[in-house]
Amino acid sequence: NAPDPSWQGHYDFDIAQLSPSKTGFFACGTYFRESFASRYGDSLRLNPKGGAYVGKYDFKGALKWMNYSVQSDYNAYPGYATRDVITSVKEDSKGNVYICGRVHSYFYDNKGDSLLIQDQHSSNFSNIYFMAKLDSTGKFLWRLCGYGFLPKKITIDKSDNILLYSEIDSANI
Repeated sequence: NAPDPSWQGHYDFDIAQLSPSKTGFFACGTYFRESFASRYGDSLRLNPKGGAYVGKYDFKGALKWMNYSVQSDYNAYPGYATRDVITSVKEDSKGNVYICGRVHSYFYDNKGDSLLIQDQHSSNFSNIYFMAKLDSTGKFLWRLCGYGFLPKKITIDKSDNILLYSEIDSANI
């Protein structure tokens, strides 16, 4: 058995979370040379460099939309601790979608629009953590960026209050 030449020598959280929605489910995580299959309709092959993603599927398994980052140099960030990843996705009672994670670059929505994930007060692209709000079609509405913590999970209560659970990044405090 020859080793896989495309293996990077580590595993990433390809699917960080699956989350239910009123009309299907969401998947989020990180990718490297991935094809996102759709049971019906179009599948999506993303840039071979890798990055983060969040996708919406209906109950039949059809891919409805996909947003993603393209990490500029996937191999420059050796290991999960610095790779682009969407760690959590949740839907509120109005159908808005909230995501959180870490991205070192632009994030693209399914309409072709891009959003720079960067702290407004820094030109540092290292370990930029964020939370973003999307509408039900995946269009960006807003984002918050910073450093020093890694958002791990989003929870939304019955009053649509957002609770964000995070991990402290002591190296950046």
